[in-house]
Amino acid sequence: MAVLLAALALAAPFAKMDSVAAGGYPVLASGPHGLTLRYIPSQPFGIGIVLRNRSRTPVTITDVRAVEPLGTLVHQIGVRLVAWNPPPCTGAHSCPAYVFLRPPYTAGPTTPLTVGPGGGAGVQLNFRLGGCAAVPFAVDANPRAIDIVYRTGTKTLRERLALGGARPVLRFPKPADCSPRPHSDISVTGPWATSSIWAVPGSAGDTCVHGVFTSRWYQAPGKPEVRVVIHFPREVDVVVGIGIHGWTTFHSRYAVVAAHRFHATIVGRSGTTFRAYGAWRCQVR
Repeated sequence: MAVLLAALALAAPFAKMDSVAAGGYPVLASGPHGLTLRYIPSQPFGIGIVLRNRSRTPVTITDVRAVEPLGTLVHQIGVRLVAWNPPPCTGAHSCPAYVFLRPPYTAGPTTPLTVGPGGGAGVQLNFRLGGCAAVPFAVDANPRAIDIVYRTGTKTLRERLALGGARPVLRFPKPADCSPRPHSDISVTGPWATSSIWAVPGSAGDTCVHGVFTSRWYQAPGKPEVRVVIHFPREVDVVVGIGIHGWTTFHSRYAVVAAHRFHATIVGRSGTTFRAYGAWRCQVR
């Protein structure tokens, strides 16, 4: 029985720790269900995870590959391996931040890493999003697991682990998101806080028609959709996806609109106020 347990442990020596790191312009937020990404054509980003060697023997990691669904827009282009055993934080004092994830998130040769019993490995997975030409033929699917290729003695083995909270979750684009049009840089504070980086894929907007600027719809996690409307020269409205009609419009108490930039104080519920500000860019029609 002891021999059998040892063989099983060696066949699956790695455990993924809960710590997750991510970097790059597509990364929006992290949560228990994964890392939310916005679509930026052909843009790279990185995800960092920590693996622990649970076995009683040293193992050498030679590669870590994301399991990519057919037709996905999320493609791994490289991996970086580093020994990772930072000192424990006792809580008696403030602990320094130890990180191994770093740009650039590019392709390159993988240097094998030997991890001793109980040791840790920092794994930086470098990805690139597919280009606009791939969007019409892509599927809304993302990598959910990794395959670890490792050596022990003379044997080369594989272990598959779920990415869990480290899996990329792309806000799947629509073909219209690749059409040539300007994108505004707008933020909204308060109870419906959001910004243009949370633009809903495929939503219409960022246009000027008859002296009115209308933004795309924005939706941050757990919040309703929000849109900003500027009535030139000095009125700003924030439209929120709430209310008996499916939306409610809040008007500005004070607004300045000039040179493609604006800032405004918006009157919310019960007389409370919040802000909308940023740079509007649109096609004049």
